[in-house]
Amino acid sequence: MHDIAYNLNSVEESYGESGLTGIIQIYERIDQIAEYIETESEALNDYEKEELKDRIRKLIDLNHRMREELEKQEEALVTAASKLLIVAP
Repeated sequence: MHDIAYNLNSVEESYGESGLTGIIQIYERIDQIAEYIETESEALNDYEKEELKDRIRKLIDLNHRMREELEKQEEALVTAASKLLIVAP
């Protein structure tokens, strides 16, 4: 890695900020989905309900995988930061 400052900036500003924006937008959609189901579930037939449950399960799985990936990234960052600490002899 030739330019660590560039890479830190790109992770923070480009990927980090756009990733956070994406996550916020996902939550807004999920909130709309939950609200729809809260108000309209009685009008859905059994097939529609099963279809929605399957799609929601897929989103839960995706959310879990995203969380696992973020945890790995956090661990790597914490490890890297700890190596920068100067230990007194």
